[in-house]
Amino acid sequence: MAENYAAIQAEADRMAEQLSQMKNRLYYLSTSIKNIKHSMSLYQDMDLEKVYSLYGEITELFKEGTLQTLENVTEFHKNIHIKRSERLAKELKKLSTSHLEEEKSKIEMQKAFDEKMKLLAKSRALDYFAAINAQLTTLKNKLSKLQDYKNISSHSKKEMAVALKELLSQEVTTIDYLEAYKDQEHAVYLGFRNLANEFYPEVPAGISIQNNEGNNQERFKISAKIQNDASDGINEVKIFCYDLNNLINSKVHHFQSVFHDSRMFSDIDPRQRAILLKQANALTKASGMQYIATMNEDQLISLKDVLTEKEFEEIFGAIRLELKDDSPESKLLGVQIDMQYEKD
Repeated sequence: MAENYAAIQAEADRMAEQLSQMKNRLYYLSTSIKNIKHSMSLYQDMDLEKVYSLYGEITELFKEGTLQTLENVTEFHKNIHIKRSERLAKELKKLSTSHLEEEKSKIEMQKAFDEKMKLLAKSRALDYFAAINAQLTTLKNKLSKLQDYKNISSHSKKEMAVALKELLSQEVTTIDYLEAYKDQEHAVYLGFRNLANEFYPEVPAGISIQNNEGNNQERFKISAKIQNDASDGINEVKIFCYDLNNLINSKVHHFQSVFHDSRMFSDIDPRQRAILLKQANALTKASGMQYIATMNEDQLISLKDVLTEKEFEEIFGAIRLELKDDSPESKLLGVQIDMQYEKD
């Protein structure tokens, strides 16, 4: 492809304009030459003898001096014709020379223009070749991607089959494991049930572990249940029992404490709240763990009606930090923090 294609195109356009102007000038010169030749062919020489033959014997009747005047007129006419012929001849020569030079320039310009057009034609052919070659390259790339996809798809299917095989094997192992340990009394199971019975002695409660079948990332489906735990108060008690039980009885972690926010206690009645704090206090002391909770003042004051004075003083004496809203220093972190809860 010609690197200066645009420059050649511009030069060819300029030449085409010049050729058009040359053709117009040649047409003008040719027309002018034709008109001059036509004008020169129209003149017929008129001598005195023709005048005499025209008028014949009547010339004898002319006044004296008339024939002399005719001679002068004839001579004058001849002189005008000679001068006019000379002027037309000069003009014809000048126009013919200009026409010849213009025709020569036109031929040279036409030749140069044809060369430019040949170059442009070759460049266009190369452009077409490049376009086709680019399209071919694109198609080859698409074919390569399709082949890669086919290979990846085949490899993925193989890996998926292996994964499914492993998944089925794990399901069998899980079923065998659950079958072997289903009748064993584990501290985690017993701990949750015992805690729940402190709140609701007559209500069934427990933890169930099932095989989580299907394609998923969790092998076991673990659920804690207290009958009627759909209500807010019972659901919060269930969460407390589950968290505290895992802290104390589970052996697969290294946590030393568990924390609950005041929202945990908002829907729990004072009697159950008192049981919760007594159980948390007793069990964490016995196990060397720590239970941390934030509670509103009204949630604490309401415990006086369901706890003995000694029990209340013991719970109240466990307060380690009292938060207020009178200044930033009285807040949890000692500084004012504005949390942006609204979504953008």
